[in-house]
Amino acid sequence: MADELDPDEIDALIAQQAAEAAGAAADDEIVAEEVADDSAGDAADDAAPFSPDDLAELIGAAQSTPSGMVVREPLIEDVSFADLPAVHAPIDQQADIDLLLDVPLQITVELGQAKRTIRELLELGQGSILHLTRHAGEPVDVLVNGQHIARGEVVVIDENFGIRVTEVVSPADRLRTMAA
Repeated sequence: MADELDPDEIDALIAQQAAEAAGAAADDEIVAEEVADDSAGDAADDAAPFSPDDLAELIGAAQSTPSGMVVREPLIEDVSFADLPAVHAPIDQQADIDLLLDVPLQITVELGQAKRTIRELLELGQGSILHLTRHAGEPVDVLVNGQHIARGEVVVIDENFGIRVTEVVSPADRLRTMAA
């Protein structure tokens, strides 16, 4: 805990109290000579050493840093803000999606994966076969910005490859993969 004192700090506080009490007692003797006896008794009560409650209050009020500086607690005040003006959003659902229609996305189709060492990669040449983790005819994964969103099968359209989407990943599954 930051509020606990070590024995050296406690000894220093007790020595400080004793010095202050001795100085106050000397002042009380001078006052006692000049003032009536009942007022001297009141001054002696004021010079009493700190009670444990007083020590706890002093420790709680200021914390001592390693350099000996006293750090005060920050002043915290309530803050009030002016009310924000009302914003009228469009009611049309189509207007909301129109804002996103022109955002570019990176779509990747993953046929499979393979792990190879650098030596094996350097040995690859024209005609080499790289075995993937999937078999022929298995569905491929469709990734959008690196997130798995669908599965499909490879098709050839006019000598170009394409993907026929056969399954769209549920939103719950997408959230699970995003969290992992």
